[in-house]
Amino acid sequence: MGFPGQISPATSVASAVEQLAAIRAEFQDKYRRMLNSLLALKKPLAVCTVYDPNFPDPVMQRLTTTALNIFNDCILREAITQGIPVIDLRLICTAPEDYANEIEPGVAGGRKIAETILLLVQHHDFSGCRTVIYR
Repeated sequence: MGFPGQISPATSVASAVEQLAAIRAEFQDKYRRMLNSLLALKKPLAVCTVYDPNFPDPVMQRLTTTALNIFNDCILREAITQGIPVIDLRLICTAPEDYANEIEPGVAGGRKIAETILLLVQHHDFSGCRTVIYR
């Protein structure tokens, strides 16, 4: 996904927020179109949020988690609008041992994700247009 316009160093808080807003708007538009294409197939569909990273540096952790919230907000809004179930990976991969590195789940995290997918597939009523958050 390309970013809208030229990303440049922010000269003010307003400039930084404006750049983030442009990135969010483009992501939401593309995500909505992707969901609509998938929904047109008339097959069961679920989405996932983006899990929080696992940076040891608290500043990097706070910055990346905050930035990812822009995308997760779009994912949740579109899922709720369409009545699609959501696997909230932020609530699944919660411990350092869930990660193989800063940005990828490891064996423990993968097991937790797989268990949640199985729970959703076995118990979600796809016949109703209802968003349920799985964790």
